[in-house]
Amino acid sequence: MNKTTNHLLASNRRLELCQFKTRPRTRSERDWSAPTMTKDWLAVHGLRAMHVTADDLKHVLRECESLKTANLQTMISALYEFEDRIHNLLLKVNRRMQWMLQGSRRVFGVQGARRLGLLIDASDKLLCSHLSGHLRRCLIQLLKDQIAPHTEVFYVATYGSTVTPLWEKPRKITPNVLLEAQHFFGVSMQNSGASNLMAGVKTMLRVGRLYNLDQVTVVVGSLPDQEYSQLREYVGQCDDKDSPMVWSFVCFDCRDERVSDILKRLTEINSSTFYLHCYTPQSNEGIRRSNEIQLLECELSEAKCLAEVVGKFRLELERGQTDSMGEVLGVPVLPPEDVDELVLCLIQGGTFRPETSKCWLSRHGLRAKKLDFFQMLTPHAYPQTSIFVDSIGREVTGKVYADTMIQVEWPNGTTKNVYLKLPILYDYQKKLTEHITLLEKRISWLKLGSRKVFGSLVEEHVVVLVDLSADNAPVLAQIKAFLKQLLEHQISKFVRFFNIIAVGGEVEPLFKSLSKVTAQSLQEAWKWVLAKGTAGTRNVMAALRLVNDMLNSTQFPSVGLYLLTTGSPNQETAQLTEYLEHLNVKISCSLHVAFFVPDFKCENDAVEAKIAESLSTIAHSTGGRFHWFTAHCLKTSDDVDLLMAELASSLRFSDENNKLIARLQQTTRKEGISFPW
Repeated sequence: MNKTTNHLLASNRRLELCQFKTRPRTRSERDWSAPTMTKDWLAVHGLRAMHVTADDLKHVLRECESLKTANLQTMISALYEFEDRIHNLLLKVNRRMQWMLQGSRRVFGVQGARRLGLLIDASDKLLCSHLSGHLRRCLIQLLKDQIAPHTEVFYVATYGSTVTPLWEKPRKITPNVLLEAQHFFGVSMQNSGASNLMAGVKTMLRVGRLYNLDQVTVVVGSLPDQEYSQLREYVGQCDDKDSPMVWSFVCFDCRDERVSDILKRLTEINSSTFYLHCYTPQSNEGIRRSNEIQLLECELSEAKCLAEVVGKFRLELERGQTDSMGEVLGVPVLPPEDVDELVLCLIQGGTFRPETSKCWLSRHGLRAKKLDFFQMLTPHAYPQTSIFVDSIGREVTGKVYADTMIQVEWPNGTTKNVYLKLPILYDYQKKLTEHITLLEKRISWLKLGSRKVFGSLVEEHVVVLVDLSADNAPVLAQIKAFLKQLLEHQISKFVRFFNIIAVGGEVEPLFKSLSKVTAQSLQEAWKWVLAKGTAGTRNVMAALRLVNDMLNSTQFPSVGLYLLTTGSPNQETAQLTEYLEHLNVKISCSLHVAFFVPDFKCENDAVEAKIAESLSTIAHSTGGRFHWFTAHCLKTSDDVDLLMAELASSLRFSDENNKLIARLQQTTRKEGISFPW
């Protein structure tokens, strides 16, 4: 090899080494983009750390109620300060969210461990597919973005039919080690048959324990050879309380839903040390299923709800029109025991009818408003023309359209030429922004008052099943407060006939049958609720049998059943769904389940998730809706989840439209190209 060649190779090597150098981050960047897991980041910068939780708001509101006549201006100033703290938090969380969706973090999540192990799927199905090149580029980007600046010790292995480590043991990070890893990702990493994920996890567990790794990231892009039950049995061994090691499972652009389902169920074994990250290059919709993104979205949702509540209360203070603290807060506080009457606002013949998010979206969704991005583009799109030329032995694509139009890839993988004018895109962006605002308002509306607990009561005939088992003695006051809000704000306004059934020691109904909603029947219901105590267990089947006995299909052709509970029923899920199916033969009814997790509950996240899954199955078997909430936040709501999915699609379409506008503006500025517009 001559001197010139050696000089060029040395120059290239120096250039590659320079690529791993990173600029120091500013103090403001470190504040929201720390290379820590989102759970740890929120512990420092989240609602509770910044003292802007619902409990902090309760404290401010109680002061407002007690001092509003004596020192009104001081209390208004305090609420302004509280609002500022919330808005600062929203800004930080939004920045963190955007940072999470950039670079290699969008693909692999945050990889900030000092001692990191990386296990990569090298099966034929992944590395012999069109995704191979993209995976390699993403791994190199991960190396430069996160591993080079933050990791001290690094270990790499691939799994296929067998496990292939890059090194025998973890290596300290040096420029040479980084170049070895880069060359491996870009060139040396070879496909190796099947997808033996269990063997890969065994290897990483052994290496992790032997060399004290802080985190293991597993990149999965194909369906594992093992069944979930086999993987769960072994992955459960990774949950070592003595030496906890974080496991991050990355679902890499896998269109097979079975893969993401397996990984999701594996990470539910212990949500404190197991994390799921989903990645699809086409959109951010899949990424929003990732645990870290969901944590940020939950924090954002709770912060926005608090901002709206405190703003509303401040305005009412300024106008001298204050409602009760519980109504404003959305998490009700039980009134004193001597308050034995409801504050009612009976609406007769009102035109507004609440509806489920599914029905609402059928009239106000993207499709209904013809705001789907590709729906908007279709009238202006033309398929690419191509022809096979025998003389050169290949297919040739038309060049005239390609030069004078914008090329857009459709969801089915085809590329079309699009002929558009900028005003059309500007108008679409305006309508999309209005649609996003409307969605955010409805989401906030669903998270306030009794809708946070029960969702919207959409039926005119309603039976509320209340869990008053002995386990609920510590939260009896909260349960009664939930029922008070429901009676005052929904049943009194939108329901014609109702009943309440206490599920406890004995299943006891308020009325023998459904009673017409009147001021007298509602006050009687509230007095009955105040007198109730807790006893026995959750005999939901007995309550359903009582519903079956009291309902008359002629008088009440359809009924909405709303179950408020804090745990699993006595009966198996299959028994309840089978009986509900039998009940629906007699009368059309939907069972909506509200799952309340009190603060004193000690179950781990996996147990809670299992209970939630069972209750969700029961609700969905009748076409009902499922709500899972705590005193501080709404964890899952079918109504809200549908709107969040619609919001994610709207934001994705907005991003695509902005990119198209930028491309079109850039094209029109090019010299030598003349357009009709």
